[in-house]
Amino acid sequence: MLRFVLVAVIALSLAPQLRAQESVPQAFAQLRPGQTLRIYTAQGRRHEGRYAGLAWEPPSLSFREQVGPVVLTDIDSLWVRRSGARKGAVIGGLALGIPSAAFWAWACTVGSEGRCRAWHLVAGLTVAGAAVGAGVGDAIGSASVRWQLRYVRSPSRDATRLPSADRALLTVSIPLPLNSRSARAP
Repeated sequence: MLRFVLVAVIALSLAPQLRAQESVPQAFAQLRPGQTLRIYTAQGRRHEGRYAGLAWEPPSLSFREQVGPVVLTDIDSLWVRRSGARKGAVIGGLALGIPSAAFWAWACTVGSEGRCRAWHLVAGLTVAGAAVGAGVGDAIGSASVRWQLRYVRSPSRDATRLPSADRALLTVSIPLPLNSRSARAP
């Protein structure tokens, strides 16, 4: 059982890295015009700009700015710019919406001596509070920018590269006892 848990933890920790190993067409099929891309080419150049679309002769992608087309076979890695606006709006809406609902329900009940008859006002004020929280969360979240790796070229088999610090692989083998008898010395 312990080995299964160990394998599951390792597999789940590698899942984000494995997702980035998509094929070129699949990685570009998910792009939307207007997204900000950062591309590193095999020649060591970096291109950054807003994505405009794919061209087919030769297969390349183009940017809205005059960066120039980048041939798909030259792409070493593809990064997409993401912001935390959506996550911030959800968190802000919940953070202000839930206390707003509790406060307005309490205020209505206390203000009408135990019997609130204006639940429609409570609902409206709760939605307004959640909307304000979502707006504030959206503003804060949009300031948080991160780059998401979408594609990495797999190294060719005939290339003889020495491992660098960012490509180093460490393997650890830990013998684990399966039951209490194997844990004791003979």
